[in-house]
Amino acid sequence: MRLVEDLGWSLSPWSNVVRVTVDPKSHRSIGEPDAQSGVTASIVLRGQQNVNGLGHGASNSDVLIGRASAGVLLHASLNPVFPSELQVSESVQLGSTINNPTYFADLYAEATGRDASGYVLAGLLNAAEYPTVDEKDPVVVWMVQPLHTQEEEEEGMGQSGWNRTVVFQDDGNRISSASTAVLIAIDPSENGGRKQAWLFVTGPLSKAVVAARIDL
Repeated sequence: MRLVEDLGWSLSPWSNVVRVTVDPKSHRSIGEPDAQSGVTASIVLRGQQNVNGLGHGASNSDVLIGRASAGVLLHASLNPVFPSELQVSESVQLGSTINNPTYFADLYAEATGRDASGYVLAGLLNAAEYPTVDEKDPVVVWMVQPLHTQEEEEEGMGQSGWNRTVVFQDDGNRISSASTAVLIAIDPSENGGRKQAWLFVTGPLSKAVVAARIDL
């Protein structure tokens, strides 16, 4: 059924996002008769196609949702009218499959005079050919950042206020397949004033973890 959903696009939007809460006062060890005591589950977002990968944004109320095969990042938050539901505010289309979005908070935005915060997403460049016979599946990592200035907005026409940048790409020789990536900022005062970060890329079927220093 997952394959049907992957290929069905808008014809198969049957994935739901479920929120599970646990009351620590009622928690019991797994295997006990009342192990489910204090555990509640509810659907907070319905009818999305191929949801695979959750993350958080700039605040605890920001939820990032990846539509894997469609290559779409959904930005959601708690619905102010119905707090038990998520409300999608924006969607960002990428040029590959994506998975497990993460958020990069630029700790040195004030010191450098430029905020490089944004969303980091890893995916497959040729998902239609995955997995390849030689187990060399090309990967790509995207950085999605809001457009700040009027000039940036004019240059990013058609991008709905978002700048999409490829920050890492591999032909499958260093790392075959990738499902997640994170950025860790480097202190410019200890890096010759350069605005850079360490990028870590891997996945459950990857051959390795790649670490690369990139410019921001």
